[in-house]
Amino acid sequence: FLRSFMEAGMPLFVPLFALIVGSDIISGERSAGTLRLLLSQPVGRLRLALAKVAALWLSVGMILFWIAVLGTLVSGPVFGFGGFQVPQLVGFRVSGETLDLGGVRLIPMWQYLLMLFGLGWYASTVVALWTFFASSVARSTAAGMGAVFAFLLAGSVLANYASGWRGAKWVASTNLDLGPYLAGLRPPIEGLTPAFALGYLGATGALALGLALWRLTRDVP
Repeated sequence: FLRSFMEAGMPLFVPLFALIVGSDIISGERSAGTLRLLLSQPVGRLRLALAKVAALWLSVGMILFWIAVLGTLVSGPVFGFGGFQVPQLVGFRVSGETLDLGGVRLIPMWQYLLMLFGLGWYASTVVALWTFFASSVARSTAAGMGAVFAFLLAGSVLANYASGWRGAKWVASTNLDLGPYLAGLRPPIEGLTPAFALGYLGATGALALGLALWRLTRDVP
């Protein structure tokens, strides 16, 4: 159950939790009129901004932790708890029409789930950073949330209906579906690789973080 939920929800549903948490972190205080007061405190603006980012990262981690706990409590009594020891094959590599089995190995399901949730945390954290930037720019929570949600939806649509278009991989939100690389399935977009998806997501997240910190430390929103 947990595996199916995370593999199906990683591209859009799980990042939505990060979107909801991150969308109000700056723009909400701006709307309430407390952002200027917060930035005027005798604490460096960079330190305040980094504290917001740390809270955002911890929130994403707690969301995924509770997804795992609640998913286990709901599915365990129905399907049993023995599935955590079921062997799982990982290490498949798809290159064009060729399936590389050289790195295939067996791991227990609990270890596979840890890896899957780790990828989910990574993808959701990047979405949280996108939302953090949108929140630092937007004048209202709804505007920032709407912009990032539209971006996520565009990535989901492209991955489902334009998977053969190689140019779609440059739309960062099409790279959020990291589960297929772990399961040995075809990538969501033709020509995508795990290294590109992880690296490109990390680069866009770092860019969003840098722009948000610049805005919060240089400007008075």
